[in-house]
Amino acid sequence: MWRGSRHDAVRGKDPKAGLRRRSQGRIEGIRAGRVSLMAAVWVGMWVGGAGRAGGEPLLKESGPATDTTAVRWVVGVSFGREVMEGRRPGWPDGSEQRGWVQGRGRGGAVGMELFRVVRFHQTDAGVVLEGYRDLWRGGYGHLRLRVTPQAEVLPRYDVRGEVFQGVGEGWEMAASGWRMELPGPNVTVLGVGVGRYLADWYVRALTHLGRLAGKGTVSFSGRARRYLGASQEYWEVVAGVGEEPAVLGPGPSVAVRRTRFFAAGFQRFPSAWWGLSLHGSYQSIEGTPARWIWQLGGLARF
Repeated sequence: MWRGSRHDAVRGKDPKAGLRRRSQGRIEGIRAGRVSLMAAVWVGMWVGGAGRAGGEPLLKESGPATDTTAVRWVVGVSFGREVMEGRRPGWPDGSEQRGWVQGRGRGGAVGMELFRVVRFHQTDAGVVLEGYRDLWRGGYGHLRLRVTPQAEVLPRYDVRGEVFQGVGEGWEMAASGWRMELPGPNVTVLGVGVGRYLADWYVRALTHLGRLAGKGTVSFSGRARRYLGASQEYWEVVAGVGEEPAVLGPGPSVAVRRTRFFAAGFQRFPSAWWGLSLHGSYQSIEGTPARWIWQLGGLARF
């Protein structure tokens, strides 16, 4: 699928290789960024990325010349807890559980996730289908669909698409569209982003423009990720600020609010076959209690 080592790719010596490496492994569930500020607000959990959020290479590498002729698989589970500050009436703590599988082959990657989210004493469960695919020279696309059949705190349908394009030495540009179906007015979000590979670092800045019930919103987020020798192992920090639609109660009840968040996390594989991840974040949404969100996950690859 590509030539040269991962270090050559991320250092900009082979930008096309870096883009393809990222294309093969971006799937990691709600995770939008995958983690953008919107993902954190909607799910009520910060999950690295989307995210999911999140969402960088988890699939096995075999050294400088990676063999991509066979499909590689990763399965994982995670458990999250959302803790509200101040114990205000009407704002109970929340939780989340996820189980997912990812596979990659020549030119792309696919994934499926089952999730369960508890907020406001209501439980939502559903499925996520996701894929990445090479499109043309230096470019690839991402499509993600989340369906929550009996939605109470999440959109019933959540569809997102994004196109990435390599520019120059180690730069990556992106444009995205996001549509969420709600009982009231639906939400549409458009985004643009720019990323940069710098040695073992990947940094990215995002801007999202949204619309709810005729009111426009704008938000900004940024990420810095440091790879720890292998592309499946890393630590990162993410932060965002802006005005966005926020879930204020069951229904879901949604309104535009000023929001900000900060998150940090890491992923490590102590052995060739299994790994651990830990993520935490702090969120502040206008008119609601601040909250701390923690997530612990386990992964297996084969």
